[in-house]
Amino acid sequence: LTVGQTLEFAVSVRAPIQNLQGITRTEYAKAMTKVVIAVFGLSHTYSTKVKDVTEDERKRVSIAEIILSGASLAAWDKSTQGLAPTEALKFVQSLRLAADLGSSSHVVAAYEASEAMYGLFDRTLLLYEGRQIFYGSSSEAKGFFERQGWYCHPQQGSAEFLTSITNPTERQPRRDMENRV
Repeated sequence: LTVGQTLEFAVSVRAPIQNLQGITRTEYAKAMTKVVIAVFGLSHTYSTKVKDVTEDERKRVSIAEIILSGASLAAWDKSTQGLAPTEALKFVQSLRLAADLGSSSHVVAAYEASEAMYGLFDRTLLLYEGRQIFYGSSSEAKGFFERQGWYCHPQQGSAEFLTSITNPTERQPRRDMENRV
């Protein structure tokens, strides 16, 4: 299937059964597909087979499918793995756009997230040995652990610091907190 056919199918499943002001379901699906494909910078791939687009484009096609399908929740595991930092950021920016435009929520397991990527998330869930140790506003996560007595090196980004908290060989207590945390 081509990118256009794939996305048209996703939207046609949720398209209204009745004609909307003289527009058929098929016309509605094509129009919605063209809008979303343009928003995600995929217009040039409309007639390209999905297997022939780049990895980054494939990920954006997946996001477009989620938007067009009307899904309210999507989970993304290892979604940025193998992408260059700039492409990983573009992917997360696309998810942010999808959430804002489509009123959807996206659960993302983000590995090696840059500060720019981390800043796009509303909430952070941090797991350690299968247990939740933090859930809350992404802007408050770093401060939460610093107030507990953990040291964040000035050159460490928020995501890197939070990841280090879950690794006994990487986390560092603040001076005078060594025996307390």
